[in-house]
Amino acid sequence: MYLCKKLMTQKNSMKKILAISTTMLCIATNVLAQNPGEDNGLGMKIHFGSLNMSGDVKNIKGGPKGLTEKAEINCFEVGVEFSNRWYVWHNEKVGIAVEAHWADFSLAKGDFISKTNMATRDGKTKHVSKGSLLELSYLGVSPMFTYYLGKNRAIDGYYVLTPYSALTFYQGDMDGEYFSLLTLNHKLGAAYRWKTLQTGLEYALCNTQLENNIDNDKATYIDNTYIGCFRVFFGFKF
Repeated sequence: MYLCKKLMTQKNSMKKILAISTTMLCIATNVLAQNPGEDNGLGMKIHFGSLNMSGDVKNIKGGPKGLTEKAEINCFEVGVEFSNRWYVWHNEKVGIAVEAHWADFSLAKGDFISKTNMATRDGKTKHVSKGSLLELSYLGVSPMFTYYLGKNRAIDGYYVLTPYSALTFYQGDMDGEYFSLLTLNHKLGAAYRWKTLQTGLEYALCNTQLENNIDNDKATYIDNTYIGCFRVFFGFKF
C-alpha cells in the first residue's frame, strides 16, 4: 500500500505551533487574574458531524515511475471540547471576548478508500478499509463576538487556530497500517446561547504535507492532505 503504512513525519515547521501554545499560556495567565463577568466561565461542548479527509500523492522518491494515488476518508465523528471565555468589553447589545480552547478530543470511524493509477504489490488499484481516526486539538485561542438578543439570549461567532494531531488505524485491505500527523487546525463557528446552554454549527479545516517512508518499497511518498469536518454541537457553561 503506497499511501499510509508507517509513521508519517511532518515537513511543516513546528515554530507556528510553539508560538500559538506560548500565546495561549500567556493569555490564560493574564485573564485568570481578572474578575469574571456575567458571561465569563468554563464551558463544555459535545459535537458530532461528518469528516472528510483527502490525500493526493504526486511526488514519489525512489518508487515506481509515474505512480500517483488518491485517497479519501469519509467518517462520522463525535467528540468533546473544553474551553474558557473572558469578555474584554461589552454593552447591552454587543460584546468582544477572548476564548481559550483547552482541548478537543474526537473519534471518527468510517470508510478509507485509496486508488492508484497502476497496480500495487497485491495487484489492486483500489483498496477499501474500515478505519478509525483519533483527533486532538489543544491550546488554541480565538476572538469571539457576541450579539445580545435580549435577556439571557445571545448569538456568538468565533474563529480559532489550534495545534492539531491525529492518529489513524485501518482494518481491511490496509489492515495494520497507520499514520499520524501534526499540523494547524482552523475552526469557524457560530452558536445560539440561552442562559448557560448553547447550540451551534462549526466547520474545521486543516491541510498538511505528509512524508511516508515505506521500508518494503524503499521509497518516500509526498502526500498533500486536506481534512474538513462539518459539526453540530451542544454545550453548557459551568
